[in-house]
Amino acid sequence: MGEVRRGSWRLARVVIRGRLCASGLRVRPLPRARGAAYHAGQPGDHRTKTLTEQLAQYADYHRDPRNILTHFIGIPMIVLAVQVLLSRPAWPLGAFVLTPALLVTLLACLYYVALDRPLGVLMAALLAAGLALAGQIAALPTGAWLWWGIGLFVVGWAIQFVGHVYEGRKPAFVDDLVGLVIGPLFVVAEAVFALGLRRDLHAAIEQRAGPVRQRAPAGRGAARS
Repeated sequence: MGEVRRGSWRLARVVIRGRLCASGLRVRPLPRARGAAYHAGQPGDHRTKTLTEQLAQYADYHRDPRNILTHFIGIPMIVLAVQVLLSRPAWPLGAFVLTPALLVTLLACLYYVALDRPLGVLMAALLAAGLALAGQIAALPTGAWLWWGIGLFVVGWAIQFVGHVYEGRKPAFVDDLVGLVIGPLFVVAEAVFALGLRRDLHAAIEQRAGPVRQRAPAGRGAARS
């Protein structure tokens, strides 16, 4: 009964809108139903997205090759910096040493594997290598540990922001914090694509986000027009 009433109310609104438009009045569009077509993978959409949707949304903010190049440098530095800074304190548990870095790395690996098993396993191997290096740095005196951790973090972000100047667009995480987690996966996926692998995934991402292209300076575009 409730569905019938809602359907009747919506039909009445459509009829009223038609009469108002015919009379020359401007009306606001009706909201779309929140079905499958409503979710287009846009920032702020917090449903569980597929690998293609996550990478395509992130890629939409990274189409200039100079920006992508800076992320190949900046993101590994930032990831290592986070692992370094979270490698203290450390709690020995038998043959293992528990650290915040280990917990965060495990959660990230589980998420990546859930998105895509092959890429997730590759990400887990890279993060494990970073975790081992971070443990060595965390064993240094406190001053050196902080110098490496904060230094890598600041320089890594500075390099990325330079890339977004070339892109002419803000970083992806400004609109969706999940971009902070997808960034490392994006870099690894781009490396995989460069090797000629996962071509179907690459094509699906470019179909959604467009091809990689160097953004022309604003002045040059204005002069041509």
